Amino acid sequence: MTDDLAWVATAMCALLRRLMVRWTMASSLPIGNNRTIEKDISPAKKKILYCPMTDEEGEAYKTYWAKNSRVMTLDRSEPGNPKYTWNMEKLRKLVMGSSWLAFIALEKNVIAKSIPKALNALRRNILMPKFLSALEAVSDERAVCLCRAERSRNRRSHAT
Repeated sequence: MTDDLAWVATAMCALLRRLMVRWTMASSLPIGNNRTIEKDISPAKKKILYCPMTDEEGEAYKTYWAKNSRVMTLDRSEPGNPKYTWNMEKLRKLVMGSSWLAFIALEKNVIAKSIPKALNALRRNILMPKFLSALEAVSDERAVCLCRAERSRNRRSHAT
């Protein structure tokens, strides 16, 4: 691993440590192994992790899932050879949104139109601070919303 890649990996670990994994699903193989998906192991090795959610978080997630869950599209560009392909934009949203609820709010900031420019900004230590401050702003906003919802629930329960 080059020094740049090691630095990027360390920076990403620092970023992801701040996020809570709510739910994720993935096919996986150990790095450096000669085994292949479908030949040596089943096409999907699933491990689902659940975390309790507030009612508001659950509703936000269900709405997001309903809008982005259809990730396969039928490609009829070759006559006589229809095939299903991934809708990469929806797949990206689905993977990011299902893995980290905070990414639902941040998804517009996560899209990189130019990967080389994004990597250059990462190397110059510009990208991560901006992303972390955006993440903290979303977390603060979410905390305020949850506090308001809790106060609202308490008022209703005291009124009855």
